[in-house]
Amino acid sequence: MKNNQLSRYKIKKMRKKTPEIRFELCGEQLSEQLNCVVHKISRFAALLYDEVWPDWRKNKLILISLRMTSPEEISQLNGQYRDINEPTDVLTFPFFENEGAFIPAYSPLPQLLGEIVLCPQVINANADVHGASEISEFVLVIFHALLHLLAWDHDTPEKERKMWGVQEKYRDLFMQELNGCLSKERA
Repeated sequence: MKNNQLSRYKIKKMRKKTPEIRFELCGEQLSEQLNCVVHKISRFAALLYDEVWPDWRKNKLILISLRMTSPEEISQLNGQYRDINEPTDVLTFPFFENEGAFIPAYSPLPQLLGEIVLCPQVINANADVHGASEISEFVLVIFHALLHLLAWDHDTPEKERKMWGVQEKYRDLFMQELNGCLSKERA
């Protein structure tokens, strides 16, 4: 009788062929819940990029720096890069944007796509204002930033409608799966 389990060799071979998106965390500590969310979101980031940038799979590995910061530090960064001297929930620093256009490089080596700087305190305050959970707002902001890394913007009503639609779609997909997992754990 044939064993249906994959051998270590086959698993290693699959990993070599399957591109992935990996988040590198730095900065302030996240709550255990949000840390878990970051580790689960990579698969949904891949689905998002499959929809809006299918060529991402030409890369073996996409790395995204995810940095947590305080309201004071993000306010300083916001002032330095956007001339807005107040805290914000997220700032995105894409490495492959040129004059508003996304011009990616493709490489068999790991590719650092950019840096996302998040302020959990501002995200939590926004969650309260929007009547959303902390996790839902956090996930929405990450998907928002993932689109900004590809030079998406919301500077016109049409672009905003499109961007909001995509980020909310993937937030909702992620939350459905997360809620399904939590329901199974409770049962």
